[in-house]
Amino acid sequence: MDLSRLPPSLLDPSPIPGQAEEIQLLSDEAAPRSSNSPDWCQCGHCLPSQLPESHRCLEELCCRKKAGACITTSEPFRKLVLSRQLLQFLLLYQEPLLELDENSNSRLRHCAYRCYATWRFGSQDLADFAILPSCCRWRIRREFPKSEGRYTGFQSPY
Repeated sequence: MDLSRLPPSLLDPSPIPGQAEEIQLLSDEAAPRSSNSPDWCQCGHCLPSQLPESHRCLEELCCRKKAGACITTSEPFRKLVLSRQLLQFLLLYQEPLLELDENSNSRLRHCAYRCYATWRFGSQDLADFAILPSCCRWRIRREFPKSEGRYTGFQSPY
């Protein structure tokens, strides 16, 4: 998934009315800690894992090492990971006859996971093994939710 080959219009889509206030630019200031944020969270946007206790360590990862703003509030995250138009383009690029409808959240969510991993790790090979930070995973899940709201967590490709 080479994002450098995308048409510029997909990387800079027109704003969608009503969404401008929802996306805040990344700043140097730390976000206020959510009451749901676990102790290991540094950005204030991570949520506790839904996995059994023995597997929770696989999801206890924040986007930051020190307290600060969350990557999910950045413009690149919005444009490269949450853009429905970009994700649909990538899915259709890979499978031109794919039918995308209102039930496409699963495909869009998994494509968003891969876009984040490729963007941050720079390699498709590494993206297969990447564990996404909790804040990123939950932001993607909020944008492209499962109807029943239960997620499986990290699944090893092997």
